[in-house]
Parts: sequence; C-alpha cells; structure tokens
Amino acid sequence: MNDKELIKEIKERISSLDVRDNVERRAYEIALASLTAEPIGAFHIGRTAGRWHK
Repeated sequence: MNDKELIKEIKERISSLDVRDNVERRAYEIALASLTAEPIGAFHIGRTAGRWHK
C-alpha cells in the first residue's frame, strides 16, 4: 500500500466512524496529518575533530 492509498483509506475510515469513537477518529486524524505534512527541515548530529555537534 502506498501513501496515496493509505491516505484515501484513512479519510474513508474517519468519515465512517461513529461519533462515540472519538479516540479512534483522533488517532486517524493524527496519522493523516503526519502523512500529508510537508517537511520543514533536517536535523543532523555529527562528530567533527573529536567534538559532537548538533
């Protein structure tokens, strides 16, 4: 399953959940947000000349 298929499946599940399933709905919304978010940067930790840098 690729990301597009997964996003489609999650959207379908969100729309079909009963109102009483708020925890499950929220979990699907968080998963959807993480799949559709754009990266904002990168983080690198490395060692140069014996010293750690962040």
